[in-house]
Amino acid sequence: MRQTLSFSEKLGEILFPSLRERRARLERALDDDRLTGMANRAAFEKACATAEADREILFIVLDLNNFGLVNKTLGHAFGDEILWAIASEIKRACFAYKARSFRYGGDEFVVLAGECFADALRDSIERRVGKFEFDNFTVSISGTTGKTFAEADAALQKRKKRMKGDVQV
Repeated sequence: MRQTLSFSEKLGEILFPSLRERRARLERALDDDRLTGMANRAAFEKACATAEADREILFIVLDLNNFGLVNKTLGHAFGDEILWAIASEIKRACFAYKARSFRYGGDEFVVLAGECFADALRDSIERRVGKFEFDNFTVSISGTTGKTFAEADAALQKRKKRMKGDVQV
């Protein structure tokens, strides 16, 4: 949300261009997730309405399976390393498909992708991330697609309920 500048702020930006640059950097920082380098939930919420209005965009909702066990068993610092590695793979896949990725929260990610390749991108991300094997549990990623965020998220919740018998969620 951008505020209207007062006369003195406008004058300051004219007289001191570095203030304008600093303000732009701060505004960009508000939309970045510091841990993963992805756009954050606030940035996603800004992009969501536009994406849902575009018939050629699909939402890919991704969630890590068993990730809570990483933090409980191996600690949050190790969990952060795992999140960073997974986010890096998601970003690489998205770059190849010219899609935009967001860290929605915790261990959840959202990707906005062209309808013609959204399923291929989701499959690519699931393959790239693969499975992280630990002593007594495995962390993997699950994703679903939908025309809206709500549709993709609901499909993911159904998929995770079906998986619950095989994998602890």
